[in-house]
Amino acid sequence: MPVATAATLPVIAQQAQGGGGSLLMLVAFAVLAVMLFLSFRRGKKVQQQQAQMRSTLAPGDEVMTGAGIFGTVVAVDTAGQRVTLETAPGTRMDVHLQGVTTVVEPETAEAPAGVDPAAAPTTDPSRLDDAPGTEYRVDDAADPRPRRDDLA
Repeated sequence: MPVATAATLPVIAQQAQGGGGSLLMLVAFAVLAVMLFLSFRRGKKVQQQQAQMRSTLAPGDEVMTGAGIFGTVVAVDTAGQRVTLETAPGTRMDVHLQGVTTVVEPETAEAPAGVDPAAAPTTDPSRLDDAPGTEYRVDDAADPRPRRDDLA
């Protein structure tokens, strides 16, 4: 039977305490696995929403591509994975179906609650109180930008 010397005692003590490190590693792997699972699940959900949006595209829909180009759908070719967009009057472009990322909802121009549209500010010169040609002077002390004569 071997005799433990002073040099081998720390090694024996470390081997006896080795169980704690594997438990910590197991917990770290479990947390990583849960995070990956949630990430993949969210990605799959977004893909399904995008596929559903692309399947309902119809001529007349206003869309935005992944490159930020806005246009109106003219034609959809699902077999060829192409969408023809009209970006300006008379300008058409074909993009891949997966290039369409968002269907733009039409904006409604409604006045906020409690605001009278007749009381809104106007730029109509006949309704302005000032005489035509009135010039306003900006207070130079309030303007933090240097003036031309200060730079010389």
